[in-house]
Amino acid sequence: MATPAAHPMPGAAPTGRSPARPCPLDDRLGRWARLLPLTLLAACAAPVVPELPAPSAPGLILLIHGGGDDASVWAEGAVAPVTEALAEPARWDVMALDWAADADSKLTAARRGRRIGEALAEQVETAGYDDVHLIAHSVGAHLAHALALGLSEEPTVQLTLLDPFVGSGLVRWGYGRGRFGSGTDFAEAVVNRDDGVPSSDGLLDEAHVFDVTATRPSALLTSQEGHRWPITWYLQSAGSGLGLDLALGAGGEDLWDSYPPGEASLLGGS
Repeated sequence: MATPAAHPMPGAAPTGRSPARPCPLDDRLGRWARLLPLTLLAACAAPVVPELPAPSAPGLILLIHGGGDDASVWAEGAVAPVTEALAEPARWDVMALDWAADADSKLTAARRGRRIGEALAEQVETAGYDDVHLIAHSVGAHLAHALALGLSEEPTVQLTLLDPFVGSGLVRWGYGRGRFGSGTDFAEAVVNRDDGVPSSDGLLDEAHVFDVTATRPSALLTSQEGHRWPITWYLQSAGSGLGLDLALGAGGEDLWDSYPPGEASLLGGS
């Protein structure tokens, strides 16, 4: 896609940074904050919000990595196959988001991701995109969910969650089950139930689930490889009638009738 020379190259992770809105607990805790565990204080500290480049197309596809990763692990490499699957590539800015600075803690990544998503929604609104497709892996689903909820009704919004981690913190293990997908025009999740990662499978009330467990390689996978199998499946799905073929930019429209929320499609089984 054409990108002005002054803007980052397509697929490059945005490099600018701006602070997120302050934590609402900051003013109320005052000097008592020093008595709280460091993990709680870290969750409340302002996250680092990537600054998106100026728009060069009417549509935005944002690739969002998960916890313990950065954009180089898979998101940057996914820009090319996603772009190739689009019916009109010139209509889309396709970019990888890097929020690694706030995705490294299993205890705080979900909350911090949601705060980043809220801040990014303001940037996307200001950019004036007509269509927005968010593709997120693992705990990146929290960031994508908050971003989608923060958008007005003007842009068409599609949410694709790859083995989404629905838990938040130590006790809210089902946080995303009734939330992920709400406020979108179409939401889907691609899951592998046999990856050993807790809270990353099962039905979502507001999204259609594509279960790709039976399509994974027969070779024994590590937990991390299994957790990333939905990424691989999605990026290789062009021409299958599912996955990338259902992407907003590939012509996917009015998908709820065929793939209703709260239900699942089992792929690759007998």
